Amino acid sequence: MMKSLVSKFLQRSVVHPSSNGARGLQMSAGDLARPVPRLTTKWTCKQTTQLLNSYTTSPCAVVCDTKDRPVGLIVRDRYFLQITTGDWHTMNTMPITKLMNEPLIIDAACTLTQLKEQLMRMPMRLKQRYVIVTKDGQLSGVIVLDDRLCPVND
Repeated sequence: MMKSLVSKFLQRSVVHPSSNGARGLQMSAGDLARPVPRLTTKWTCKQTTQLLNSYTTSPCAVVCDTKDRPVGLIVRDRYFLQITTGDWHTMNTMPITKLMNEPLIIDAACTLTQLKEQLMRMPMRLKQRYVIVTKDGQLSGVIVLDDRLCPVND
């Protein structure tokens, strides 16, 4: 079951910079990405809780496969709400892949204009405040969206 979940997330496409010469903000996603804790698909909720408790200022963590490619996102607040509503023993041993969110993944070279365009095309229910940034397919960091930067409730 875990393998099928991970492969589903790996099939998602990464937004790459376009070569159409679109003008706009010159800052790239890589310029705004900030480091976040990472974990693997083999981790349990107990291990994830320990990681998030170690990085108290990080709003999220990224689930990566064995090649350091992002496959899921754990948003701190949502995660702690989920684990406190279930049976503690069951939640403790549950694979983190059962609770990870489907992320928006963009290449570090994407401009902010391209990021905004991608966000506007997404259905409202899929929009989130965190965008995973990759460089050469591997995790580079996360952008925390700000209403001034990229409004997500339009």
